[in-house]
Amino acid sequence: MSGSSKVGIFYNSQIPERLAILLRDMLPDGFELITLETDDDSERREKIQDARIVVVAAKPLREEILEAGSNVKLVHHQGVSFQDTLPLAAMKARGIRLAITPGGTTESVAEHTIMLMLAALRHLPYADSQLRQDQWLINELRLDSRELRFCRVGIVGMGRIGQAVARLLNAFGTTGSYYDPQVALPKEEERRLGFEKQDLETVLRSSQILTLHVPCNEHTRHIIDEKAMSLLPDKAVIINAARGGLIDEIALLAALSTGKLGAVALDCFEQEPPDPKSGLIQHPNVVLTPHIAAGTRDAITEKWRFMYRNMVSFTQSGHLENEIAL
Repeated sequence: MSGSSKVGIFYNSQIPERLAILLRDMLPDGFELITLETDDDSERREKIQDARIVVVAAKPLREEILEAGSNVKLVHHQGVSFQDTLPLAAMKARGIRLAITPGGTTESVAEHTIMLMLAALRHLPYADSQLRQDQWLINELRLDSRELRFCRVGIVGMGRIGQAVARLLNAFGTTGSYYDPQVALPKEEERRLGFEKQDLETVLRSSQILTLHVPCNEHTRHIIDEKAMSLLPDKAVIINAARGGLIDEIALLAALSTGKLGAVALDCFEQEPPDPKSGLIQHPNVVLTPHIAAGTRDAITEKWRFMYRNMVSFTQSGHLENEIAL
């Protein structure tokens, strides 16, 4: 243990040195950032001992790691989908408080989603790889490519990110429908965006592109399964820049292999990182990015400015913004 008088902030994920430097440059006075040199749990158990605050991103914080941090009083999630990454019962038993970070990445994820749509519709990774192998597929790819403005899009989850995606799609002249049992936009806003609320089956049947923007929990896990995919129009495109568990990947590969789906674009996977030899990763009609939709320098900076302000408020007065009751 370091014995430092500063408030220790332990980052549960291993991060590159460039990111660590950026985050330390932003540190408030009286705080220190504790980072990992390896992805080994023994190092986690050692370093969490010096922490009063733990920051969690994609890497789950397991209960046995938290047990080693007897001084932890706050877990601050870097995003909003915390249910599958935190030992909530253990935190509640110890009175550890939880805050989330809903801002900062909305536009980043929305932009990435549009990029994935365009890349899938134009078969961009395949075109790139074939051109590098001296394959000039000018006629083949033209006939297989589509324009976003002519596609009807279904949005599953109309929270901040879903609405941001709808706004960007509106600029392309794209319309569609959305499914969200917890959100109903005012009719005037639906008309402005060009997206009407429907039940899930109706959204699936009418969407040439389906994009997912919900957390993964017991209600949404495998929300897109074999049955759901069978309802989509032939050659539909699925985009997932939310959570890997939302899609049954076995059924997804089968739908691609039979030609039911025209393309898929994934920023997240059921297993991360995914097996590079898996059929899904090797499929030419799958666009892949390594869970980076929320990961721009701008988004990271905005998120951490908020989190640092929240941590200062917590240590000085106990007040937290965006606290989740356990």
